[in-house]
Amino acid sequence: MGIDCTGEIAETTDPERLPRGQKVVSLMGEMGRASDGSYAEYALVPNEQIYPVASDLPWEKLAAIPETGYTAYGSIQNLKVEDADHILVRGATSSVGIAAARLQALFDEIARTHADLGPAKVFPFSELRVAHTWLGSERSGGKAVIVL
Repeated sequence: MGIDCTGEIAETTDPERLPRGQKVVSLMGEMGRASDGSYAEYALVPNEQIYPVASDLPWEKLAAIPETGYTAYGSIQNLKVEDADHILVRGATSSVGIAAARLQALFDEIARTHADLGPAKVFPFSELRVAHTWLGSERSGGKAVIVL
């Protein structure tokens, strides 16, 4: 069980790319099915499924990134956004919604990214880095949007 993990390399067959002590993340790739999952103290996964990371985040925050980040990234990639499109991130205060809004900002799409904050009343809106935020009852102002 467990399809994503964050940790350090304990033993390695690729000391150049994955030296002992290297912080890493891994997800999917039959982890928890074809091999032991990440609910164990140690996970044995193929080297090509391990991604080295450099981060000063505490473990509990770093561990939240692989699954939510990959879900948001995959969703954005599947949208096939065109130049004139606007993107509305529904549920933008959820972990996947926050990741999607921030990834869109990285893709230089701030002007075309909008966030539906649902019933959220208190949220650091500026951290989303979007062009406009809506609370659940507002409308898009006539803009055509692709919903993420």
